Amino acid sequence: MKALFSSQDGSQLHTRFGFAIDIDNPLMEQRVQWGVTLFTQAKLPINVNDMISIVAWETAEGGGFGNLAAYNPLNTTQVLDGSWPINYAGVQSYTSYQNGLTATIETLGYSSYVPIIDSFDAGAPPVYTAQAIGDSPWGTPGFLVSECIEIAQASVAQYYVPPKPKPKPGVDMYFTTNGVTYLATAGPGGKGYAVALTQNGLKAYEAAVAAGTVAPPIPDIENGLYNLFVVN
Repeated sequence: MKALFSSQDGSQLHTRFGFAIDIDNPLMEQRVQWGVTLFTQAKLPINVNDMISIVAWETAEGGGFGNLAAYNPLNTTQVLDGSWPINYAGVQSYTSYQNGLTATIETLGYSSYVPIIDSFDAGAPPVYTAQAIGDSPWGTPGFLVSECIEIAQASVAQYYVPPKPKPKPGVDMYFTTNGVTYLATAGPGGKGYAVALTQNGLKAYEAAVAAGTVAPPIPDIENGLYNLFVVN
């Protein structure tokens, strides 16, 4: 395995396979998006700590994008549907993006990697996940993953957009906008309403409609789930 070398200003790294990377390299955005898809399909949590961990791991391995380990960012050796080895270790090249994801998820399902999955489930700090990876038989040195955390953190900050929380039907939640706090209640069919806490529920809203004191809806609150009406 090749060591990872940093440039003097810390903006570039070299992976195990020797490919130079930096924060503006499009590979970093692809690694972030692949991590989101992996966690989604594996039904693992998606949070900032885990995103940094998976991107750091991908970066340390250096596979999957623009090299022989096609669709295989973590360089797994899991054989799947016409894949073929690219080196003596048996790292596979896959025939499709989905096959690479499926093979990676299958590999992570082995008992040897339970500590890694536990670390993801817990949203552990990336340094701890890096240690779990290094302690496993996967083959990525933990120190190498740790060395990639800083650039992974910057990449996640730049390319990862956390999903906005969507309230569940029947669950109330509070939010504040323009200095006014509102009670939002999700209704049947995913629709809902929001009223200022200075008034009393829908009756106050209906009275405000009749009086003409209701502000226009703000459709972008909670991804447009709510029609926000302000009761003065």
